[in-house]
Amino acid sequence: SNFDKAFDVIYKRLKLWEAYGSKKEIAHTLNLIGWMYREQDELDDALKIHKRALKLREEISDSVGMSMTLNNIGSVFETKKEYATALEIHKKVLSMRKRFGSMKNISRSYTSIGSMYRVLKDHANAMKNFEKALVIQNELGILDFFTLNQLGNFNNTLGNHKNALLYGKKTLSNTQNNNEKKDAAYIMYIAYKQTGQYSKSLEMCELFYQIKDSIYNKKNLKATLERKMQYRYETKVAA
Repeated sequence: SNFDKAFDVIYKRLKLWEAYGSKKEIAHTLNLIGWMYREQDELDDALKIHKRALKLREEISDSVGMSMTLNNIGSVFETKKEYATALEIHKKVLSMRKRFGSMKNISRSYTSIGSMYRVLKDHANAMKNFEKALVIQNELGILDFFTLNQLGNFNNTLGNHKNALLYGKKTLSNTQNNNEKKDAAYIMYIAYKQTGQYSKSLEMCELFYQIKDSIYNKKNLKATLERKMQYRYETKVAA
């Protein structure tokens, strides 16, 4: 599978940077591996690997890298449905990015915070943070599909399915990223279903699974992770 090939490349790169002793590159590569564990729903392992990456970045005072790794850790807690913890982490990331991050990444932190408020049913604060993200992105003149998808989710939550469809369609017709396309398809599936457009809902459901299957094969990925890593990072972190 594509993930098999990708992991082989990443694993070889990790071994190379370990041989050179480059903490910055080791941390960067561990972040990628942590993300792959998250995609496999091996969330405890993903956390351990991201925390190892964070420790390395703290040792070399890599502030930008630390914010990236913390953002990934926040995403793992989101997947674990520990939303209050994820919210606090994303707030910390925002504070760091305000000191040294790009305006685009600051806007994405606002989006992540808004998303957490959405699932915590604090709609006022969700809207407040989404609006801050949009103000920055409008000033930059960019379309950020992560933000558009989160706005699609938010509008579905509020029952504004027409608006959710607009955000989903905008992402689906413009992005080249399969993960963003997958998320947009799911948003549109929900919106069509809730408005009784069952034929279109089924079409989006089929598209969602088609894209999802094209991104990775979980069975092959699990075998690859277990074969290559042998949980060596879990052992190192626990040591």
